[in-house]
Amino acid sequence: MKDRKIVDPDLETNGAIIKALVEEMKGIGLRVLERHGITDLSDSRWYPMQAVLDSIAEIAEYSGQATLNALGRRVVEVVKFPAHVNSLDSALASLDSMSRQVHRGSGVGYWSYESTGAQSRRLTCSSPFPCDLTFGLVQALSEVRAPGGVKPVVTHETDPPCRDTGGRSCCYRVEW
Repeated sequence: MKDRKIVDPDLETNGAIIKALVEEMKGIGLRVLERHGITDLSDSRWYPMQAVLDSIAEIAEYSGQATLNALGRRVVEVVKFPAHVNSLDSALASLDSMSRQVHRGSGVGYWSYESTGAQSRRLTCSSPFPCDLTFGLVQALSEVRAPGGVKPVVTHETDPPCRDTGGRSCCYRVEW
């Protein structure tokens, strides 16, 4: 995983998101967070994004891509979507605003949403989180919000280059 350095030292992440990561990683997650100065977790507190990214990088170093994917999937379980976000389309379209609700400060990046067909959407993500984590988030969100009986397929596009290989953003295609 490429090291991620944020531009705004005041960029913060909500504690609910961090608690989701800890719950996925059990005891090791808490120990890693503590090594990076994150203690006394609370849903209502805000924590430095750089410490969160450094913790995720350490977890990735020992646990690999599958763990990052699982962390992203776990985030979907804790983010509270508004009632009007009740379909796959509305959930994908709301990723940018939802990201801004659980982060504060500048430099959180963006999510853009584009319809590429009747049942195909393209998402572009420039967040500082690792690609495998955001890919897991998109997968889980697509599965949870897909119409009954439909199994969406999420693919990671290679053009433009991925954030994990030095690119500025990652693109994901969701088809159902």
